[in-house]
Amino acid sequence: MADTKLYQLNETVIGTITKIAPYGAFMSFPNGQNGLVHISEISKKFVRNVDSILAVGQKLQVKIIDIDPTNNYLRLSLKKIEIPAIPKASTSKKKRVQIPIADIDFSLLEKKLPEWINETLKKENK
Repeated sequence: MADTKLYQLNETVIGTITKIAPYGAFMSFPNGQNGLVHISEISKKFVRNVDSILAVGQKLQVKIIDIDPTNNYLRLSLKKIEIPAIPKASTSKKKRVQIPIADIDFSLLEKKLPEWINETLKKENK
């Protein structure tokens, strides 16, 4: 049984894309109403090609941003759908943990380093 309720301004509804045009996507809804998502209402980012984002037969949740009173045609927006806010990370200050410095004896390396440098210089001068 088809839904006969007429949709209202600012209502969020789910419809099906019936046609893609260079300027937007046409949609139909269970209650028989039709509408258009203009290319400027698809995304907050620039959209070059509608068909690179949307497809015929795709079900989509959109917001009604205007209604043509003469033919009850809906003007729709995908970018005005309210997405639930992502909770921010905790602002509590975490204590920094000091990493203990290992007791490593580098004295042998310290003694050998001048020898290695001299050996390398001799090889380069040959």
